[in-house]
Amino acid sequence: TLGDRGGDFGNLGQMPPRDQLVEAADEARWRAGPLRLEPWLGLEQASFVDNQRVVDEIEDDESDFTATVGAGLRGYVKSGSKVVWAAHALPEYVWWQDADEKRGLAGRYGAGLFGYFNRFQLELSIRSEERQRFFSPEVQVLSRLEERTARGLLELEVVRNLWLYGGAATEETEGDEEDAPIFASLDRETDRWEAGVRLRSPRGLSASLGYGEAETRFDADARTLSNDEEFVRLAVAWREDRWGASVGAEYREIEGIEASNFGSFDDVTGEADVLWRPSERFSAFAFLRRDLNYSVAAGNAFLLSEAVGLGGRLSNDRGALQMRFVRGEDELRTTIDSVTSRIDEFDEIGVGISAPIRRLLTVGLDVYYRDYQSNDPEFDRDVTRIGVSVELGEVIDKLQVGRRGDRW
Repeated sequence: TLGDRGGDFGNLGQMPPRDQLVEAADEARWRAGPLRLEPWLGLEQASFVDNQRVVDEIEDDESDFTATVGAGLRGYVKSGSKVVWAAHALPEYVWWQDADEKRGLAGRYGAGLFGYFNRFQLELSIRSEERQRFFSPEVQVLSRLEERTARGLLELEVVRNLWLYGGAATEETEGDEEDAPIFASLDRETDRWEAGVRLRSPRGLSASLGYGEAETRFDADARTLSNDEEFVRLAVAWREDRWGASVGAEYREIEGIEASNFGSFDDVTGEADVLWRPSERFSAFAFLRRDLNYSVAAGNAFLLSEAVGLGGRLSNDRGALQMRFVRGEDELRTTIDSVTSRIDEFDEIGVGISAPIRRLLTVGLDVYYRDYQSNDPEFDRDVTRIGVSVELGEVIDKLQVGRRGDRW
């Protein structure tokens, strides 16, 4: 919704639902014995981008056209009715019209074991994703970012609809130094674990309460922001046919380690969402966000991003129109004492239009504009993105290519 990559201080997440994986395996187009294969072909992020410089290390303003294309396979093997083995290899090529140095291969790769047994569920998985995205709310410049994750999750049902869960993960993050050295300044590795309890009601209610710890170590050539974190996480969600709401809050205590310049953070982050859909043709939403991200600016450790937004969607047989409005601020905190060094307030508007063409495909146009006003006028700036999307309809069947999606 915000046009940003999320907060850097993430969580383990949840296992993909069993029905989702089984459906993906059953709908796969190609079969070779027990192996099910689903082809994928994608064109995404076709955008005109105009970014103004926000840090000295990025030398030039950037106005260019970019697109990402890819093709690959998803594979599934079902072992009985309770175990699914899944893997994907989805290479992509990132193309820029003028910026030759930004062209190159990227993609998503992964493999995992997912078990859905009578009283417990289990996931063991590894992933590697190198994708082009906005580097951070502070530096809204498109760059390739690689993230590698290995994780294990275990969920045990103690009574009906009440689950105990626990998990651990190792995550590595690397920026593209060829774009600019600053993108490698936040290279790091994080080890985290989390345990708690979840309630899953068949009537649409879900809730969880958990405790966890994390340790983040920055590369020797990156910034000295290594830290330890302890957190308590509470989440509640309610879903109905016509509306839904969710609230997630995390109390975090983070301290620098190993002669780090991180300083400290002792506060709450989280998000809240409300969705109302009175009919198939109209929906409206509102949200609140409070995220934490590392800062690349010299003398700063992290920035606290807060935003409130609302939007809606209208659709019929001829197409769809969606709009969003966001207002927020990014507060940069200094190293060591973690006091505020700069506040960037922003207003954002996004408009998306899509229209089907004879049921063969749907063409969309998305316009995104964000205007920053800082208490330091040197950092007043704006970001504009104009994107074109193509969603395949009957063309999928005619070309025998798979749907986009992020299913395993």
